[in-house]
Amino acid sequence: MQVGNGRWAPSAFTPEVCYTESMKVNKALIWDYDWKPEEYDTEAFRTWYMARVLSNGTSEEVRQFDPSFIASHLEALGIPRSVKRFWEWWLRERGFLHGHPDTSSTGPAQAA
Repeated sequence: MQVGNGRWAPSAFTPEVCYTESMKVNKALIWDYDWKPEEYDTEAFRTWYMARVLSNGTSEEVRQFDPSFIASHLEALGIPRSVKRFWEWWLRERGFLHGHPDTSSTGPAQAA
């Protein structure tokens, strides 16, 4: 199925993936960077890729990351504030994050 501008509709898109020892990497999330497959199992890549997944990934991709790993890196990820606030709320609700006053227990903070 094509859309008016000639691009393929997202539902027809099947992302190219690469499997590493620890996770499946969606190449559509890293298209604009030049990571080599041998770098995919490094801590630097996992942290950087986690930021991409938390901002733009699917629930299946998010499930590849342990919530404790997400919580321990959340402050340094450089993700948009609204995305960060959602994940702070999500992690707090599940007991993985404590003491962050940016969000309430009633849900993610709304943009002003």
